[in-house]
Amino acid sequence: MNNKKVFSFHMFLQTLKQTRLAGFIMMAVITLISVVPIISSLSYIKEYKQVNNVGGISGNYFLVLVFIIVVPVISLIVWSFLNKRSGSDFYHSIPYTRLCIYLSKTAAILTWIAGILVVSYVSQAVLFMANRQYFNVDYATMFRMYLSIFICSLLCMAIINVSISITGNILSNICVTGLIMFLPRFIMLMVTELTVFHGEAYMISNSGVGLLDSSSNMIVGWVFSVFDMYNGSSGIADMVLSLTSNLYTLVLALIYIALGALLFVKRKSETAGKAANGKVLPMIIRTLIGFSIAFIGVMIAYTSIDNDETIAVVVLFIVSALVVFVYECIVSKKMNVIKQCIPSILLGYVLAVVIGTGANSFGKYEASYEPDASKLAYVSIQSMDMYYASDNGYFSSISSKVQFTDEEILKYVSEKFGAYKDKCISNGVHNYIYNGRGSVTNYKVGFRQNGVTHYRRIQLTDSDANKLASLLKKDENFVKAYMELPDSDKISVNYITGNMEDSDCKDIYETIKSEIKQIGFEKWYQIVTSDADTFLMSVRFSKNGVTYDMVLPISKNMPQSYNKYISIRNEYAIKNNEKELGTMSDILKQYLNDSSRTWDKYTSGYETLSAVLVYNDTRTYIDLDSYVRKDEERAQKVLNGLIESLDKKNFNKNINADNPCIVLNYEKYNPDNGKSVLADAIIQLDGYTRTEDYISDIDYY
Repeated sequence: MNNKKVFSFHMFLQTLKQTRLAGFIMMAVITLISVVPIISSLSYIKEYKQVNNVGGISGNYFLVLVFIIVVPVISLIVWSFLNKRSGSDFYHSIPYTRLCIYLSKTAAILTWIAGILVVSYVSQAVLFMANRQYFNVDYATMFRMYLSIFICSLLCMAIINVSISITGNILSNICVTGLIMFLPRFIMLMVTELTVFHGEAYMISNSGVGLLDSSSNMIVGWVFSVFDMYNGSSGIADMVLSLTSNLYTLVLALIYIALGALLFVKRKSETAGKAANGKVLPMIIRTLIGFSIAFIGVMIAYTSIDNDETIAVVVLFIVSALVVFVYECIVSKKMNVIKQCIPSILLGYVLAVVIGTGANSFGKYEASYEPDASKLAYVSIQSMDMYYASDNGYFSSISSKVQFTDEEILKYVSEKFGAYKDKCISNGVHNYIYNGRGSVTNYKVGFRQNGVTHYRRIQLTDSDANKLASLLKKDENFVKAYMELPDSDKISVNYITGNMEDSDCKDIYETIKSEIKQIGFEKWYQIVTSDADTFLMSVRFSKNGVTYDMVLPISKNMPQSYNKYISIRNEYAIKNNEKELGTMSDILKQYLNDSSRTWDKYTSGYETLSAVLVYNDTRTYIDLDSYVRKDEERAQKVLNGLIESLDKKNFNKNINADNPCIVLNYEKYNPDNGKSVLADAIIQLDGYTRTEDYISDIDYY
């Protein structure tokens, strides 16, 4: 089709040819980045005969390079003629309508984007299929990841189309693109930060309200996540799979494409080489550039607690003026620009103060929110204290997705938040309430009211947490997600505390799975949402296309798993670390005989031995040197008992999970090869039933 009014296939092909060098280079780079990690991991996977679960999202984060680098480079090359008067005049004189030029060249950019993504996807798929015995791939989710990247690239291209339609040089192209893409979301982020500031102790720092949520605009979500500024209510993987986020970004892209077409049709050829045409538009651009920096100063002023931030604010206002001045000098190629810059600078200051004041008022209003249980649509409840409460932590993730509508749950959580909020206000909203490890559990609660979700923090005592668990038990799907863990052949073990064989890890995992069903949901929920991290197992698996890390506490409240774990760990030490166990015994003997020199001798020789008292899922570290000097009588008895257990190698026995035990960790580092020899032993001495039997209240440090 070579319709010179709407779309020219000839111009489309010519544009592809003009950009083929950049296009093919980008295609080669993205394809290499997509396949090299797979190829490099194959040798390891084949050696250990593991099956690697590939969810399709976490392993493809590199695809953000497509809309961060590929799209801007190709787009700016395609539209570069608009920045040169001769090129602009030429394209405006040829017998093609402006709309035809716009659509034909836009189609060429889209073809490169689609081509690069298709080649990358096919390359990965071919590699995975050729090695299907080593990879369990969710191709559907991988496709959705690529589709979301395409939508992000579409939006990036559309915004660049708008910027090049109203500007005439490369600097203004880039500045206006950045302003359109990030300034609105940056303001929203600052509004969220002010909201958190006014209720710091009970607010959630990474959750925006409604459209203030970064995940709505996926480009911003991706970029903000890189700089740890992401304030979405869920993780990046959830954003990629979210229909709402994809549709919002797609609709926004289509709006900008249409706006770009309208502005391109009306664009004057003499805009080429200028920052923008006319007097108003250049002033708007200068104002927004200055505002962006001055606004940060206003935010600092509103979020300072005790310190006087006047100097910082003044400096940022001065920097704002200097940036506007430098920008105008570059785009106008003149030095005498102060007169035309002053109105923009002053207007930027006024906007920064007005919008900043409005944001501060909204922040106070949102921070004062109190849920009305009778008006709530639902609540979401997510523990913040579990050891892996992150975006891809399994229990954290499933908790955030469940919507509880039970009236008793709504009322209970609302009342608890109200009480906690009042406590925070009386204590000072900028002072976190800390009650000591294990005495309370922190929860992130989302209150859905009038179409908006308000995220807040609450603290529950152990008894309150027990009550909550009994209420959550009413939701069968929630209980099922916590209780029914993946089969052992579907997981890979990331980490486990201590030394043991891989097969032993799977054995412990199966014991945990079995014991969970015996102890029931309420007890398991309390264990897994606590901050217990004495002994841990971390496994990885894929579910519904998302790769999760699931951390399982090996708690004394699960005695079968606890004993199995300690038995396997001790058995491994007795079987594989006979020499090291002897060395551990020798070191303990020297601590008893001459403690003052033992520590220096072994630490200087790259050799260390540490002792940890474990009781009730908590740890107390013991400085052996201070221990034998400050608590001599007790230390003599305990260390002699440990030495006897090490010498006789009889410490591998069933233990009482309710009684304390000592964990000895030995490490010897070899500086020649950079490797360490590790060994450990978990010993429970007969007749020692209390922590006081091992240690006193003496400060061993």
